[in-house]
Amino acid sequence: MGWIQIFSVFKVVVAFGLILLLSYTLYFSDNLRHAIGIRPYFIRLYLVNDSSEITKRPEQLLRTVSVNPILLLGNETNAASTNISSNKTSSRNSTARTVPSRSPQKLPTRSPMLLRNSTSGSQAKKNTTSTPAPPIPQPYDQHAEPLPSFENIRNLKQHLRMHCRTCAFVSSSGQVLNRHAGPHIDSHECVFRTNTAPVKRYERDVGRRTTVRVTNFHAIRTIEGLIRSAHIDKVVVWGPDVVLGPGKPVLKVAQNLARKFPKTEFYKFSSKAMVDVDVEFKKETGMDRRGSKTDLSTGWFALTLMRQVCDSTTIFGMVYDGYCATRNASVPDVPYHYYGKSALECSMYTGKGGKTKHKFVQEKTIFGRWAKNYNFTFVHPEWPPIQR
Repeated sequence: MGWIQIFSVFKVVVAFGLILLLSYTLYFSDNLRHAIGIRPYFIRLYLVNDSSEITKRPEQLLRTVSVNPILLLGNETNAASTNISSNKTSSRNSTARTVPSRSPQKLPTRSPMLLRNSTSGSQAKKNTTSTPAPPIPQPYDQHAEPLPSFENIRNLKQHLRMHCRTCAFVSSSGQVLNRHAGPHIDSHECVFRTNTAPVKRYERDVGRRTTVRVTNFHAIRTIEGLIRSAHIDKVVVWGPDVVLGPGKPVLKVAQNLARKFPKTEFYKFSSKAMVDVDVEFKKETGMDRRGSKTDLSTGWFALTLMRQVCDSTTIFGMVYDGYCATRNASVPDVPYHYYGKSALECSMYTGKGGKTKHKFVQEKTIFGRWAKNYNFTFVHPEWPPIQR
């Protein structure tokens, strides 16, 4: 064998040795591996018997966190179980390391925490506790006994069939803002809204679902966009026969919407139901509604419907009759509507925000009486016990 052949073999051996040495160094050197950006695909296990090790030896732990995920296990209820765990871990995997305890005393049992490397590779991601999802509401009964007070727009001889165990009524008041009640609202079987109160962009406070939207005969002309943006199971419109009677203009608008949106059912208060509302108003107040030139709110008609449909109702964002009179001056007034631009709520209720035919405070007094018989609960704000 000549010198040239011997030198060739020597170069191969040296090259192979250098490759082995480099591989060994890359695999076992944290610093070098971190410097060149290599991330091995395994989890390095650390058993921390003393929680203070995290702060006493930050350089070693943080250096390793930047390279590998770390599973930090707190000490068990006795030292013997900790030693057994450490021995098993070290014998099972040669890559596992044990950080010795500096405090022999017993520490409270801790739950395991998984700290994963962050994007920058220098900080461990903290655990966050997420809010549990609200329960999924059960489907409501759409085969209940028909309610003659509510006529199908397509066929006035057909009537609403609906029964809900739990209902949420979402007020249009600015009281609903910043309450974060959306998940609570959506957890009810049926969710009722009024007129053109939007859902989009307000989901956190007013929820996402709409089962029934009760509208007056003015708002029915402008709810098409709401139906397009989010499904509505049912629309119920109220108004006098002069606009909602057979062949009248508002009824034609509603019938046209029913053809455009076949998946949404459209109903209206029957002529008799509208008369019954006036009779009840006189019974509750001692005044003739027309004679006193009073306009009832859509909230009144919505709660009238819900009394016949719901076993229990939670009303969100409606104030009680004495709220504005007793409101603390340090508590700012809220908008009359949570959307768009509107006057302040208490200004509207006291008549300072402009002329209105609605008797808001009087309606709230009546709703307080209804609560006793129809299982109403008021939240955001809660009503005084005397009103329940």
